Amino acid sequence: MTKFEAAANIAFFLQERTDSVCGKWEGKLTAKEQRDLFGMFLGKGMLYIDGTKETVQHIVKTGFGGDYESTYVSTFESMDKDSEGRFDAFYAAQ
Repeated sequence: MTKFEAAANIAFFLQERTDSVCGKWEGKLTAKEQRDLFGMFLGKGMLYIDGTKETVQHIVKTGFGGDYESTYVSTFESMDKDSEGRFDAFYAAQ
């Protein structure tokens, strides 16, 4: 899946769930739903999708639930790249 297909899938997903492609959604998705949406499995945990900033973030609880760790952050345009520039692109969009 290319980054364009993933961005289109995310736009349709946001339109369906929030009634806007610029909406914000947070929640959990199954492995199959993640593969259909992003073209990859990000893991168990919470997903935060922001259509305005075009970012995807995956967060998991660590320890005894007191801490959180971002295991995946990306902009829509850097979804199919390696993880080297994902964090930089995500935080530049903030």
